[in-house]
Amino acid sequence: MLVTGGARRIGAVLCRTLATAGFGVVIHHRTGGAEADALAREIAAAGGRAWTIEADLSEAARAEALPARAAALCGGLDALVNNASLFLYDTPSEFSAETFHRQAAVNLVAPALLLKGFAAELAEGQDGAVVNLLDNRLFAPNPDYFTYALGKYGLLGMTEMAALHFAPRIRVNGVAPALTLISGKQSEENFQRAHRNNPLGQGVEPEDVAEAVLFLLRAPRVTGEVVVVDGGQRLRRRGRDVAFGTTEERR
Repeated sequence: MLVTGGARRIGAVLCRTLATAGFGVVIHHRTGGAEADALAREIAAAGGRAWTIEADLSEAARAEALPARAAALCGGLDALVNNASLFLYDTPSEFSAETFHRQAAVNLVAPALLLKGFAAELAEGQDGAVVNLLDNRLFAPNPDYFTYALGKYGLLGMTEMAALHFAPRIRVNGVAPALTLISGKQSEENFQRAHRNNPLGQGVEPEDVAEAVLFLLRAPRVTGEVVVVDGGQRLRRRGRDVAFGTTEERR
């Protein structure tokens, strides 16, 4: 399987979890070669199988070619996890076309091209599974991180359309997590407050996201679905991103 953005943060936890579950993992990175190599060695030392691969997903041709390159490394792909994303702040009244296109290239265009390339690489007669990493903000929208969210809305639509198009051979699902790790300039105090700001009063951990991804990869009769992993945070509608709270501290 191929995991994009697999060298760091949630992606690294995804790779560890999936390797422990028995998947051979191709760890994609853009600039984190040393981290990807270290993670691959860690997985191998624990008895798993891992390879590393580099690509800039903002370049459409490289994104579409990545599944073929990954398949050549590991002997064939049976799953794809679209985890890599770009997360930049803007609002509906303060955004630029450059930022919009830059985020959409990584957060929407690349996953669609990766899925297209994955489908072309899937061996004859083999079933496949794709999981797209979304965002719980899609189910409780606010105007923060405007163009980032627009890309994720597009990815949600792509998940549903692709599930129809590629059925029954390829299942396509999504996982939509809440705030999971400190991002950007967010302070530890702000993160801890926002992290637990949900009905369950418990922060979502990377391992929770990885378990949801693993469930969908193993669920043979589930497609076109999204698992929201946010402790019920989406049920509390608010006008700003949860990270801002009352202090309006940006991530």
